[in-house]
Amino acid sequence: MALDRLAPELLCSILTSLNSPRDLYSLIKASPAALRAFLACRRIIFSCIIRNALSPDAIHHALALLRVPEVPVDFTTESPEAATFRQQVKEYLSQYFQANSWDFPTELPSIIELIRLISRMSQFIDGYFDFAMTKMGASEDTSYTRPLSPTETVRLQRAFLRFEIYCRINPISRRCGNMLRSDIQFYFFIKKIEPWEVEEIACIHEYFATVIGLYILEVEDSLVDAVLGSPHLRARNFEKEEFRCSERGIYKRVRYERSEKDVQNFDSLGLTELAWFSTGATASRRRAVTSIVSLGWGTLHDFIFSGFKRRWDMIQGRSYPLRHPLRDALQVAWFQRMPDAVLPLPEGEFTDSSSRPSKGWLDFNNSHDLLFIEKAFDRPMQLLLRVCGYMFWDSSRILHLSVRTVLKSLEDNHDIVTRVCGPPFTESAEERLKGYELPKAELLKLWGKLGFESSLPVT
Repeated sequence: MALDRLAPELLCSILTSLNSPRDLYSLIKASPAALRAFLACRRIIFSCIIRNALSPDAIHHALALLRVPEVPVDFTTESPEAATFRQQVKEYLSQYFQANSWDFPTELPSIIELIRLISRMSQFIDGYFDFAMTKMGASEDTSYTRPLSPTETVRLQRAFLRFEIYCRINPISRRCGNMLRSDIQFYFFIKKIEPWEVEEIACIHEYFATVIGLYILEVEDSLVDAVLGSPHLRARNFEKEEFRCSERGIYKRVRYERSEKDVQNFDSLGLTELAWFSTGATASRRRAVTSIVSLGWGTLHDFIFSGFKRRWDMIQGRSYPLRHPLRDALQVAWFQRMPDAVLPLPEGEFTDSSSRPSKGWLDFNNSHDLLFIEKAFDRPMQLLLRVCGYMFWDSSRILHLSVRTVLKSLEDNHDIVTRVCGPPFTESAEERLKGYELPKAELLKLWGKLGFESSLPVT
């Protein structure tokens, strides 16, 4: 390779000009000389790549992630450890919202930790961009799928890093749920940033929730298809029918159900081991998804890049209380009826700038306050807009005919809601299998063939 004939100093200069850990890995993997140059001055190279990969604003958020207070191993809400942590979080957030709060690290372990954060964040941003473009029909029209602009990149970096900060300062305990009360989250974090920046975080939250929701839908579809395709499936039948005279003298047809202990019917899954797929579990399933999302990057990265069965084990194995911390914190603005919840929009002609609201925020929101952001969690159209990344795109992408047509069509299109968001906007397995029954032994076999243990899931 031609690189191997270059002087080490020149190779080092080339390596410091890279702007992603992925490019660095590819280069040192392909060139032994580049690897030797990297090993000779990796601290300098890593530091340069971090500064090249992140905007100055994003560097501040990334440095903040290195300083999040350590979470107590096992705590209760009233324990001294929890009280200490809450005080540390308040002091940490006070410092976080001050400019130039932390110096760039010089120790190699901290620099390597930043490199890892950038690598993971880049994976998430690439995944979100591809997901959003696909949902907006990029397979039919690729004219608006050009690479991210610098402004779009800055917005996405800020949103993903702030999302992770929010998750880390609000850990969950198996014993008592949220570490921080909703009002603390609101006054010390959410209220300190602009409403449109809060909506950026909500977009990231909804993206992760949708990825998990669509996976649950995939599991549910697999189960329904397997049941409907079983040769042992049969419609529920009844032993006999007779007419009885009621007290008012009216004859009614009475149907006696045949009772078999070894048969699983699908009419009332909420009372069985398959309660997870019942109609009544829709709301709790949504909260279970948001609980997983609130655990942050580590759990979400494991989920997204794990296999089919491992993902299900992560969902079923959760032992944490159900929660939706972001929405619960936003409800503080609603209950307090805060007069300053609505903030004025920037004046002057619109420009694409990461320090100003995006074109999507201005065009697709009827109001621009924190109350609207909280209420949007119940509005399918707003959830779809978040999944499609409307907060992050430059005006040229938002104004593209194909993009604008898709975003405008979301309001009344239930098919798009179902396809993109999955649960809770789809019919449950209970609804789709109502009126059928299957021997339990056959159901266990089907569950095993799907790749799971030979035991039914439980809530």
